[in-house]
Parts: sequence; C-alpha cells; structure tokens
Amino acid sequence: MKCLYVNTHFAPDYEFGGVVESASKIHKYIQRLIPFFVVCVSKNSTAVNSHLQDHGCCFPSIFFHRIGFSLALILPLWRLIRKHDLIVINGIFTFPVTLAQLFAVLQNKPFIVSVRGGLEPWRLQQKKYRKGIFNKLITFPLLRKASCIHVTSDDEYVNLINLGFLKLKLISNGIDNELIENFVPKKNCFFPEGKFVFLFLSRTDKEKGLDILLRAYSHFVQANPVLDFALAIVGPDHQGYLKQMNIEYEKNNIYRLEGVYGEKKFQIIHESSCVILPSYSENFGNIVAEGMGMAKPVITTTGTPWKVLKERRLGFYVSPSVDEIFSAMQSIYHLSNNERYYMGQESRRYILDNMAWSLKAEEFIKLFTFVLKL
Repeated sequence: MKCLYVNTHFAPDYEFGGVVESASKIHKYIQRLIPFFVVCVSKNSTAVNSHLQDHGCCFPSIFFHRIGFSLALILPLWRLIRKHDLIVINGIFTFPVTLAQLFAVLQNKPFIVSVRGGLEPWRLQQKKYRKGIFNKLITFPLLRKASCIHVTSDDEYVNLINLGFLKLKLISNGIDNELIENFVPKKNCFFPEGKFVFLFLSRTDKEKGLDILLRAYSHFVQANPVLDFALAIVGPDHQGYLKQMNIEYEKNNIYRLEGVYGEKKFQIIHESSCVILPSYSENFGNIVAEGMGMAKPVITTTGTPWKVLKERRLGFYVSPSVDEIFSAMQSIYHLSNNERYYMGQESRRYILDNMAWSLKAEEFIKLFTFVLKL
C-alpha cells in the first residue's frame, strides 16, 4: 500500500495552525506502520524538506503563501499521484489540496479528503458569496468524487450529512502521548510564579472568539480588583485581527506573545492555570486536548466538539457568549487549588486513555485498507 499525503503546509510551519500540528502527528505515527509520503508547499521549503528528510518533499510557494500557490508543485504532484495507490488529502480550498483532488479524479485514483472544519456552518457564513461560488463550482463537485471524506467530530459528521455527503468516516484528532509523558518542566520562563494565568493559545483569527474573550476578561477584571491574575494571548496574528482591537495590554494585565511551538508550547501550558478557547467554530481544537493532557482545567464553547468537559466535569463547556465565558472564568478562578488539581488530573487521564495518536494511526490504516478494497 503506497499512500501519498497531500498538505498545504507542514511542520515546522506551525504558524498556520492546528491543521499543521495534526498533520505532522498523523504522519509521525502512520509512518511508523506504513510508507506515508508527504507533499506540501512553503515559503521556506528548505526548512520543511530538512524536517521531512526522506519521508516527503516540499515545494516553494509564491505570492499567496496562505493558500499555498506554487508553480513548482504542479508537474511533480501529477507524477507523485500517478505513482501511489491511495491519495490522502488534508484540507480543502487551498491550491495544493484542490489540485490534488483534481489530479486524482483525472487519473482515476482513490482519494480521501479531510475537510478540517472548512464546511462548518459558521465558516460558510464568512465571505459567504465568494465561498458559495467556489464551493458550487469546485469544492463540492470534487468532494463528491472522493472515495471517503474524513471528519473529526460528531458535529462535523452531521453537518456534512446535511450538505448531502454520505461517504464519511469519523476519526478525531489525537494527542502526542510521548511528548506529554516525557515533558520535563523548567523553572518559569513566561509568567511570574504564583500568578493565575488564563491561557489563550491559538491563531488570533476571528473564528477563535477573541472578541468575546476580551469583553469577558474586562468584566472579570472589574469583578476581581486584586490583580493576582493575567490573560495570556499567544499565537500568530496573520490576518491582523488582533491589531484592529487596539488592546491596552499593560493596563489590563494581558501578556501578548507570538506563536510558541514544540517543547516551548508545553512549557507555557505548564505555567498557566487554565486553558481557554472561546471559538465560534472549531472542528477539533488541539489546544483543548493539549491543555487537558497537561492536567489543566479548560474553558471552551459549544462551537467546539468538547462536550465531554461538561459530561465528565473536566472543565467548562459554555455557549460562545460574553456572559457565559465570564461566568466560567469566575468559577474556575474561585475553585480551590485541590478542586482545580483534581479537575486537571481527571482531564489528563481521559486524554491519555482515549486520544493517543498511535491509536488514531491504526484507525487510519484500517480506513486506507477499506478504501483500497472498494
């Protein structure tokens, strides 16, 4: 079984978000079991090729780096698809993944597409008319030709059914148990010891709900005059969304850091008191799993698939509104240290028992085998 794994961006281009993080982990664990050759693009293709070594190739993108436009990719991608039995495509809309679907159709190759939240209702309402035209002419016709569409949550599964797609397989994202279990914390590098830190760690795009979080945090500051707490906003601001908000960081006790990755990311989670992801829409939310894996209480919204937080009392799962986020922040802040510790330990146990990437890799290989037998 020769599988080609087509991505837009790949490690170490982590600034492009969770889709890069999850792709690199899927590859890490599947590659241990079967050959799984990566093809992707980057404005720094040398660094990506160094990371991939002999397990893939990266081509230089030009001009529109976010959508991965690359002339150098076109002919090699056609040849690579011809040489492989199954094409696994991670994402929709961008140049490499759209081209891969087209080439797979033209060469009559079986292919699987991971939609990665791209067709969630909230996202479809953003740039509605432009997306509507693109979906009608390109995205939907190509997806209908797919051998299978991979989704990562129950909500995404239902949304795709409602859009008329039936050949679906649900495999959630996972977590890298090895990194978490082997993590050795250092002395505080990011925040002063003893300070209660709410950590937002993600891209600062509109869908992530930062507008709600900042208003909820403003209420929180007013309700708790002793400033032994802070909000940390960590992540790249590709679209300039955060810049538009004119935040007074020092005045409001807010830390602002660009993206941190790898061991530094786990260190910053370790130093925080609570992880918070107030997204309007999220097909998974890697930082929720990572926060839980690092034994931190988590606040997230019903725009994410993390209802287990409420069902098992592992954190707070609330609607994406200012009042509910504020209430959850108040609740976690005023828990005793023992209560927060217990919540964190139960979260860690749940993640390590249920969300290991090694288990997800086995599910993917079963899917690949099934598709090739069709």
